[in-house]
Amino acid sequence: MIHFGAVLVLTLLSALFFRRRSSLPTTYVTFMWVATMAGAAVLTYIGLAGLDEEFTLPKHVGAAARDVIIAAAWTGYMFRSERVRATFRARLPSGGTEANST
Repeated sequence: MIHFGAVLVLTLLSALFFRRRSSLPTTYVTFMWVATMAGAAVLTYIGLAGLDEEFTLPKHVGAAARDVIIAAAWTGYMFRSERVRATFRARLPSGGTEANST
């Protein structure tokens, strides 16, 4: 079920990307942080339940720290970059249908 939800969100992100929608940066960053936290929760459960014999706490913490650093870097880029602001600027008109953008 979680994988199906991820596929739906990634499909939405692809549509937002190719249409250069202004909501892409926020949606992408939200998805990345949710995926990072969900991944950490699953790994923690697997480790604490004893389902993975190769689980070690330092390895798990290192992987989680790496994921958080990557998510933080993308968050900063998406919200502070002039290039992102210049690229993703298309908005829905107030009528609710997409306008022709040039």
